[in-house]
Amino acid sequence: MRIIEQSNIATSADTPVDVAANVTASSNSTNTRRPGFGAPSTAKYVISPEYINSFVETCEYTKTLSSGTVVKMSHDIIWQWGSCYIHLTETNCINVRMWGSIITRIPHCLNNYDIEFIGSRHGIPEMGEVENFRELCDTDRIEIFDSVLYPDDQYDDDIKKNMLDGSSNTVDCDITYMTENGGWYLVETVYYIHGTVKLELASEIE
Repeated sequence: MRIIEQSNIATSADTPVDVAANVTASSNSTNTRRPGFGAPSTAKYVISPEYINSFVETCEYTKTLSSGTVVKMSHDIIWQWGSCYIHLTETNCINVRMWGSIITRIPHCLNNYDIEFIGSRHGIPEMGEVENFRELCDTDRIEIFDSVLYPDDQYDDDIKKNMLDGSSNTVDCDITYMTENGGWYLVETVYYIHGTVKLELASEIE
C-alpha cells in the first residue's frame, strides 16, 4: 500500500453557497471583508475534519487513447488530516452552528464554497475508477492498464486477461507515473470532509 505523506496544492471554488455541514464553530467573527458593493460581509475560517481519515481528495483525470477515445478516471486519496480556508457570511455561520451537534458520515463537498486549500498529510490512495471502463474494447482497456503503473509494477498478461473478463471499473494506479509518463491530465480536484468538521477563525490560529 502506497502512503502519500503530504499535499499542498491550492484550489478554490467559483461560487459560495450556504453551508450545510456538520461543524463545530469555535468563534464569532468580527474580521470581515466586503467582496463588492452591496455584497454581504464574509469572514475567513479554517475548516477541517473532527476525526482522522475523514478528509478526501478526489482528482478527475482524462486521457486520449490511441483509438481516439477520450477516457476519464476518478481517483481518491484519503488523508489522515487536511484543511482549507473557507469564506463564510454571517448567515452561513448560523447554518454552521445549527448543524454542529449532528454526528454523521455524510460527505460535504468543500468545492461548493469559496475555499482555498491549505494542505493535507498522511494519505492513502485508493484505486482509480475509469468511467465506462467495461464498455471499452480490450485494446483500449489494455492501453489503460499500461498507462497507469510503472513497467515493473504493471500487471502480467494472465492478470490482465482475468481483469478484462471481470466486471470491475477500478484499476490500480500510480498518479506520478500516470501524469508524467502515461498521458493522463488532471482536470479537477475536489475536496470532501466526511462527518463532523471543525471551524476556526483564521486570524485566531495563524
